[in-house]
Amino acid sequence: PLDAVERLISRLPVPISLRYGAGATPFFSISKDYIHLPDSLRDGPPTTHAKTLLHEVLHAVLKHAHPASAGERHAFGTPGYACREVATETASLWVASWLQINDPEMTRASAAYCLNWMDAIGEDRKALFVLSRRAQLLFDWIASASGNPVSDASDMEQEMT
Repeated sequence: PLDAVERLISRLPVPISLRYGAGATPFFSISKDYIHLPDSLRDGPPTTHAKTLLHEVLHAVLKHAHPASAGERHAFGTPGYACREVATETASLWVASWLQINDPEMTRASAAYCLNWMDAIGEDRKALFVLSRRAQLLFDWIASASGNPVSDASDMEQEMT
């Protein structure tokens, strides 16, 4: 699975700087423009490693491919921050499926992650549509930029079920 993600990254027209190190939390540093992944991720399931990397890559894509969204600074835990996290997580799950990285535990973990952030979004009825649209735009951009656009939406729908 990690090979598929690394091949995808190599075809993207955005700079991806990846660092492994101490700490338990993966993140993309907008100000320093790099992805940090915990060393411990290397020892875990390959699908978890690949999926976590995809999530952080999509944060980098947002900064470089959609500069207007990079300027959106939302404090941790706010509805705006939560929308960004859910959209990124949703798109990364779609990209993983598109790359044929499928693992039921990974899917459950993604769902739990999204549900956790949905609590922060609260009662905003438009938020679900906004974040769904963002996730779709991210996925479409990745597919197009990688040189492998999705040929048939119905194929994708089958993969996602």
